[in-house]
Amino acid sequence: IFIRNKRLIGLFSTLGIISGLVISFSSKKVWEGTFQIVISESKSNIPINSNGIDSFLLAKVTGDNKKLSTEVEILKSPSILMEIFNFVQDEKIKSGSFSNLDFNQWKRDRLNINLLRNTSVLNITYNDTNKEIILPVLNKISNAYQNYSGKERSNNIEQGLSYLDEQLLIYSELSRKSSRQLQEFA
Repeated sequence: IFIRNKRLIGLFSTLGIISGLVISFSSKKVWEGTFQIVISESKSNIPINSNGIDSFLLAKVTGDNKKLSTEVEILKSPSILMEIFNFVQDEKIKSGSFSNLDFNQWKRDRLNINLLRNTSVLNITYNDTNKEIILPVLNKISNAYQNYSGKERSNNIEQGLSYLDEQLLIYSELSRKSSRQLQEFA
């Protein structure tokens, strides 16, 4: 079969090689950069005693009430990534290669954010035809994620501190009452 159809096979092979070379030389190179972020759900080693800190406070201070998948979706959201998208649009305008980009299309085509299976490691990949823009975009994404996690952590700490202040007022009033009762009894 091969010997009888060697001309046909040779013709299709030649056409395939030529079309592959034309496509490879005419297409733009796409550059890719990647980095990883560890998203940790902090676990507390503080024991809960009956007199003091309760589980609500520990959940607020340590962030135990967060789900990992929710964290990933928040990190994919426009509230975190819109500033980076605007930066990419500005850079595309400066370089003269601007096309009407939509945020969702940009995120779907250029940005890949995946949680590695059975881990808390977030793998972030960005690709673009402009080699010079990849590193600044990855740095901006990294900074945005760090700012988000820092803001979340400081919010949890502030909520924990306000809760402790409320508890301090409650227990100081109870302490005054019991001191008065002790003095009256004495």
